[in-house]
Amino acid sequence: CHMPKVLGSATTVRISKTHRFHGFAGARVKPKMLSKYVTLNLDKQNKGFNLTIQNNAPHNLLTHPLRKVQLRVAIVRGSLKLNLKTHTFEKIIGHEGKPSMPWLATEVVKDTMIKANEKRVIEFNEMLELGDRVEVILGYYLVNPKALKKLNLDTHEELKKFTILKTKGFTIN
Repeated sequence: CHMPKVLGSATTVRISKTHRFHGFAGARVKPKMLSKYVTLNLDKQNKGFNLTIQNNAPHNLLTHPLRKVQLRVAIVRGSLKLNLKTHTFEKIIGHEGKPSMPWLATEVVKDTMIKANEKRVIEFNEMLELGDRVEVILGYYLVNPKALKKLNLDTHEELKKFTILKTKGFTIN
């Protein structure tokens, strides 16, 4: 999944129309590639709704321990927009049960990252009405915002950016 076909020859020795990309696609290089391995589905329930995130990749959604994935959901009802609770998925490493920088870490303190081939169901208690539109955004930070200052990276704007991996809208009929 990290070597898509791209236009052009890889070398001047053998000329071809396409070749396999030999860089490593991921959160920094070609992040949209990962989005085709993620599906989002909504299931209306009697007491709210469920949102399913399916990671069809053969690895965790993001593997680097400093990455932070967020699911942002909003209900649009007429002219009102209700932002729901943000759900976070991350792998926190540390030492002696407390988060720490990677070079000090000896253990995984917490791991809520969406795993390889996992179907994660997130439950919402908000009732949906006919005509509602549910807007879903799944995205990530390259570096967990809590770690930016500790790493003296808080002046790097690109690291503060929330990158959208996948969006989907659902209209309730």
